[in-house]
Amino acid sequence: MRCYLLFLFPVLLILGCDAPLATPVLRSAERAPLEDSLLVWSDAMDRHLQQHLDSALLLTDQVRGVLPELENSFARGTAHRLIARTHSAQMEYDDAVLHAETAEELFRQADSITHLANTQRLLGKIHLRRNDHRAARDAYHRAIANFEQDSSRNVHPLIETHLELGTTYFYPGLYEAAAEQYFRAHERAKQTGDQRMMSRTLQYLTYIAYERKEWQEGIDHIHASLRLLHNVPDADWERMHAYYTIGEGFWGLEQVDSTLHYSTLSLEMSRRDDNLHTEFVDLLSLSEAHLHLGEMDRAEELLVEAEALQPTIPVQGNIYREYYHQLCRGKFHLKRGEAATAERHFTNAISQVDTSGYEAFQRNFYEETYRVYKDAGDPDRALMYFEQYNVLLDSLNNRRVNEQLTELTIRYRTQEKELELRAQQREVRRSRWVNRYLGISVVLLLGAAFYFYRSLVLNRRASALLESQNSTLERLNATKSRFFRNITHELRNPLTLVLGPLENALQSTKKPSLRRDLTTAERQGRKMLDLVHEISELNRLDNDSLEVHTRPVDLRSLLAGLVTGFQSAAERKGIAFGFDYRLPREIRPQTDPAKLERIVNNLLSNALKYTDPQGEIHLRAYAPRPDRMRLEVEDTGVGIPLESLPSIFDRFYQVDHPRVKSTGGTGIGLALARELTEKLGGTISVESTEGKGTVFCIDLPLERAAMVVTK
Repeated sequence: MRCYLLFLFPVLLILGCDAPLATPVLRSAERAPLEDSLLVWSDAMDRHLQQHLDSALLLTDQVRGVLPELENSFARGTAHRLIARTHSAQMEYDDAVLHAETAEELFRQADSITHLANTQRLLGKIHLRRNDHRAARDAYHRAIANFEQDSSRNVHPLIETHLELGTTYFYPGLYEAAAEQYFRAHERAKQTGDQRMMSRTLQYLTYIAYERKEWQEGIDHIHASLRLLHNVPDADWERMHAYYTIGEGFWGLEQVDSTLHYSTLSLEMSRRDDNLHTEFVDLLSLSEAHLHLGEMDRAEELLVEAEALQPTIPVQGNIYREYYHQLCRGKFHLKRGEAATAERHFTNAISQVDTSGYEAFQRNFYEETYRVYKDAGDPDRALMYFEQYNVLLDSLNNRRVNEQLTELTIRYRTQEKELELRAQQREVRRSRWVNRYLGISVVLLLGAAFYFYRSLVLNRRASALLESQNSTLERLNATKSRFFRNITHELRNPLTLVLGPLENALQSTKKPSLRRDLTTAERQGRKMLDLVHEISELNRLDNDSLEVHTRPVDLRSLLAGLVTGFQSAAERKGIAFGFDYRLPREIRPQTDPAKLERIVNNLLSNALKYTDPQGEIHLRAYAPRPDRMRLEVEDTGVGIPLESLPSIFDRFYQVDHPRVKSTGGTGIGLALARELTEKLGGTISVESTEGKGTVFCIDLPLERAAMVVTK
């Protein structure tokens, strides 16, 4: 390798020399063989990073030594990218990001699309390793936009980038977005006819099926993957991974014998290929299966064997491996009746996933611990983990709606930013060529013509970009509406079917522990159904399909019914609830009672949520003017920061306050209240002092022609 470096660096130096007489076509033709050599050298560096880190560090020091002498953007970009790889291998992620971003800018200046895309992909990997999923997605989106400019040449890197981008969505629990990227990768692989890549993409789609509890669909994907690998040479790694993954599917179907069979096949292949990481995970999987069958001695033997193997694994600190090890240990000790030891291992397991931010692991942990304590006959601990599981599910569902809407905007902005940067770089290079090859006199003579021509081109580009942006915004709005429509349709019917049997079960069961479980499940189901109704109403407001059905309303009875519904909850929290109705009894306002009830219900729910014990809540109704009526909801709760008041009625906005984060929320309720109030012809306003309380005021028309006077 050292001899190869002695050959490479003179070539890099030649590339860095300025050759003003060379034409752009000749420069591109001369550079192509060097790019191939650099790729070969980069692959060699990758092997050193994986197997011989000391050698990689030595090579990196030599690259640093020659870097100041490199003047060509392409050569300097290559050097910075190699340095970034070394920093990443040493887990020095801040330095790795710095060099990778420098390489990105240099390759953009050199107009080297493929190397620019590969550098952006490397930047995505670095951000993913440091658990910065948002930054990783941004880098991967830029890489995909550049790979697609020459997709026939970069088809394999493009497929792999789609898979890596999908992983940045998968770990935080954004499975719909992850599935979209995996499916795009699968479609690209099908277009190429590459059976190995098709097999890999099917295995990624299996993860999505498993997360949706669609075990048989995932198993079918793996069977199709194994059929594709039948005639593929040197595909042992893919087969080994397929055997392990299909075993997980049969575990989900509770077919433990099939899990043992495929996990054993995976273990045999991992030992043959000396893949210590997979061997370790296979041993844990087999131990868990034998534990499930009640074969304690065999389960313990496999655990001991895995622990003996652990110090020999080259890359330590793998989050999933450590988490799964502690989880299996906890299950084993709980099965043996050692509750204290089991709880210690469970605590170690959750500490692993909490620091990682991988919500898929967190959800798996609470679900697994709930089940094992329930099977062990410990209902109190089972209920504790079950409630934590529900809290996490609430957080995931709320975050999933917000993040998916945010991602649509980020994706659009990222692609537009990349195109804008490339356009700016082309303008800079064009100006350099003009300054270098044209004299001052020619520039002066042609300056006016060039100025008008450039202005015309820029105006046309601006018009085209504006049209493109408008079209993209229309597509985003259509996508958002379709997403709302689909999610409400997909969730409403299953939730209704779940809540009915839960109510029947609550009425028929007398066992206290089971009633607690069923009550918790019903309460969370009702919350989900309310959220679905709110999203559905927002969607109908967007489509202008929400109809207003006005009629004379007995406002006092309507508001008194709402107060009664909230009064018991307020008493449990030690909150005083006041109701003051000052409209004449004979007046019945003309309004839509269902929509007015939704508005007041949302405001009272917020007041109850953010008011501490010994606090107060008041609902008032009066007419400040003959043609207006006002409803006020006042509380003595935590209040709203002054800087948040202008945004409080925006969709999906949430106040940056610890109390808001701890209680959860979607940012939909107040937005819906404002839009429904406007639909009724009224206005809503808020006054608040942080730490003292909040007052929401709803003003609605009260025309005498729209009143019914009872005698």
